[in-house]
Amino acid sequence: MPYSSIEDVKVVRLGLSAEDNSCDQEILQFISQADSMIDETHRELGLTPATTSPELLRRISADIAADLYLIWNSRENSVRESLWREIREILGELRQSLISREAGGATLTGGE
Repeated sequence: MPYSSIEDVKVVRLGLSAEDNSCDQEILQFISQADSMIDETHRELGLTPATTSPELLRRISADIAADLYLIWNSRENSVRESLWREIREILGELRQSLISREAGGATLTGGE
């Protein structure tokens, strides 16, 4: 099951119409890619996503999927580079949160 939904990405993050389903398949693919990135971040640390707040997973998945959608649809290299940088930052924050949690420190929560 995906961490985020089409609505999370399309309506909430991108501000597109819920009724327009012309990009739903693309968005589903981007959600899948985002979820794979999240899973890989967990695997690198020997963890499973089940150890992370479902709300946090949903938020990160939707943010990354929206960025991937924008990258796919952008013609501007500077915009694409900026969005890739944002994705790396999101995954870096997740990684740091997981490391901190494993060390007994504070973590990101789904509400932040």
